[in-house]
Amino acid sequence: MEARRYRIGELSKLSGIPASTLRLWTHRGLIGSHRTKGGHRLFTERDLRWVMHARDLTQGRYMTEQLAN
Repeated sequence: MEARRYRIGELSKLSGIPASTLRLWTHRGLIGSHRTKGGHRLFTERDLRWVMHARDLTQGRYMTEQLAN
């Protein structure tokens, strides 16, 4: 059975994090993504959990830079 993958819009909707922020975090290496042949980003269940955890921490006034350490 293949693991669930999420497109950036789905990840954004589920996590409440704007797609532009997810792209920035991907660019900075905070989260990984895989690309389809068509170039769409795909994220794993693990990525979703990390993003939701990061959301919870940033709402608690933590800086995203600290999350990378």
